[in-house]
Amino acid sequence: MRVLLTSLRLQFKQSLSRSTYRFVIIIQPILNTILLYFILSNKNFVNVGEYLFVNVSVMNLWSSIVFSSLSDLTREKRMGVLGSNFASPVKFQWIYGGKVIANLILALWSFAVSYLIIQYVFDLNIVLPNVYTLITVYFLLLISFTTLSLFLSYFFLLNRQAIFWINVLEYPIYLLSGIATSIQKLPWFLQIISWLLPTKWIVGLLHQIFNAKYNILTSANVYGLLILTALYGIGIIVMNNIMERKILVEGQLEVY
Repeated sequence: MRVLLTSLRLQFKQSLSRSTYRFVIIIQPILNTILLYFILSNKNFVNVGEYLFVNVSVMNLWSSIVFSSLSDLTREKRMGVLGSNFASPVKFQWIYGGKVIANLILALWSFAVSYLIIQYVFDLNIVLPNVYTLITVYFLLLISFTTLSLFLSYFFLLNRQAIFWINVLEYPIYLLSGIATSIQKLPWFLQIISWLLPTKWIVGLLHQIFNAKYNILTSANVYGLLILTALYGIGIIVMNNIMERKILVEGQLEVY
């Protein structure tokens, strides 16, 4: 736990010192909000402000993972310090987990930016649910996005085209998560892929919590999210074993 907190504290300082990450948590939420507002402007929604806030929030969280947590790995790999992280007595998951959690906490700032734009610039009403529901749901988001980010981090470490994937993953996930359009309008094979993405269940869950009759214990989105989180957790264990073999036996971690 001490290693996790140390990594988290260090990541706070490193992330805020980079102009790219400041853009991700301040400027990009504004652009995403404006973009999605005009996409949804011709559609009939009862609570358009809440719908817009939920979808933009998930967009901001995903951008935080893609352009901060995952790009951190490729940067460390090219700088030659990633091998030291794996060679340290502490498990890689604790070191990188602190980085992911720090970035997700900082992403809360993007929530505030989007809320202010929707509420005061577009003059759309947002009625937030009670504090306990928000804390519970954000805790679920934190666990889910952390496991997803750890799983993807191993994939990128094993893939030489990591930079390419980082740059092309953002908008397809928006589409497959039902952010810009309904998933039901997608081809059947893309709908199957969307069911394997935590972001799809997160969007559904966030929409539900704005319903006064919402009950977290009976929500299919909660159970779907928990099942996927468990599956990604198993995937992390498998990928970690593969990665340790590459490092300890083949020594290929930083070889392109």
